[in-house]
Amino acid sequence: MDERNEEMIATDSKSNDIIVRFGKTVEVRDGQTAKVYEGGRATVYDGGMAEVFDGGKASVYDHGKADVFEGGEVDVFMGGNVTAYDGGNTIVHEGGRVEVWSGGRSRVLDGGKAVMFEGGFVVVEDGGTADVRKSGRAVIHKGGSAGIYGGGYADIFEGGEAVVHYGGTADVRGGGKALVYDGKVVVHDGGHADVRDGGTATVLEGGTVDIQGGGKAVVYDGGEATVYGNDKIDAIHEPKKSGVADVRDGGEAIVLDGGHADVRAGGHASVHENGEAFVYDGGDADVLDGGRADVFEGGTADVRDGAEAVVFKDGVAVVHEGGYVDVRDGGRTVKYEEMVESEQTDRDAEEVVGRRR
Repeated sequence: MDERNEEMIATDSKSNDIIVRFGKTVEVRDGQTAKVYEGGRATVYDGGMAEVFDGGKASVYDHGKADVFEGGEVDVFMGGNVTAYDGGNTIVHEGGRVEVWSGGRSRVLDGGKAVMFEGGFVVVEDGGTADVRKSGRAVIHKGGSAGIYGGGYADIFEGGEAVVHYGGTADVRGGGKALVYDGKVVVHDGGHADVRDGGTATVLEGGTVDIQGGGKAVVYDGGEATVYGNDKIDAIHEPKKSGVADVRDGGEAIVLDGGHADVRAGGHASVHENGEAFVYDGGDADVLDGGRADVFEGGTADVRDGAEAVVFKDGVAVVHEGGYVDVRDGGRTVKYEEMVESEQTDRDAEEVVGRRR
């Protein structure tokens, strides 16, 4: 071997590690360790180990291992296992696994798996999965999925899915989907989230959310929420917990058995059997058979057959046949038939005035 080749591949006399530089490629097998520097490349097999530094590259196969440092790059294949540190970069293929630490970066493809720790970053593509831990961050594309834990964060795009656990946070974009437990999610246009006990969601225009027992959503203009109760909690004799929606200007909620909605200015709720809504100034609710609404100042409820409303000062209820309203001081009801007749009278008067002009 000439001096140039000795520089390309050398052996550390103390550690017996293989040192790889200057465009050389080595195969690292059982019991061997390679340190790969700029321009070097290692292929790591069962029992081999590579440490990859700035400018070095490695491909890691079944039971091979690699530590990736700043500027290093690794492809991880079936059975390979890699830890990416600050500035390291990995691409994880089917069956590969990578742990991404602060400043590390990973791209997870079909069948690959990544675990992100504080400061780690991963892009999850079709078939890839990731667990996102404290201060880790994931971008999830179509077919990718992630479990998001305390302090973890994910952007979820069309076709991506995430399960958000206690303390996790997700932004759900068009076509993305999240299942939210004690985490928090922001749902954008076309996104969808199922919010379970302890989860919270902010739903923006075009987003939809299903809120189950103990979940909560704030629904803004163009957002939509379906609020459920929680029969499973009842079945094990715990206190009943219901979903809660806070419906803002332009938002809409459908409140089902055991669900609850606070309806504010410009918000609208349809309240079904055993659902409940508090309707505030500028809010509006359709109260259907078995539903109940408390209507406060400036709120309006449309009370159908079998529904019930309590109307407080300056609240208004439109009552259909069979509806029941408890009117408190300053509250007001309008019978549906009288409202229709009044509207027709107003229209007739407008037509007469118009003809006179």
